Amino acid sequence: MNDRKNFESHNITIHDRRHSELSGIDDVLSFDDSSISMHSALGDMVMEGEELKIDSFSSEKGILSISGKVIAIYYLESDNRKHSSGKRK
Repeated sequence: MNDRKNFESHNITIHDRRHSELSGIDDVLSFDDSSISMHSALGDMVMEGEELKIDSFSSEKGILSISGKVIAIYYLESDNRKHSSGKRK
């Protein structure tokens, strides 16, 4: 069963690398103090850092609030475009 919402936009605001607010988040997939994996309106993504903590999450509004030092944020590609067959046209 897929309870994911279809948010139309996705934004990230980071204040002094210590507090982040993300919109367009419909699910938190996993988390610990060094990594938070989530699903956004633009696909799966990961935030890495130190002493990360989820302050609040509203799946209805799609708002995720995180505290802790942000080191990296990246999106996971769901397709295999990087793994081409090696054939050239």
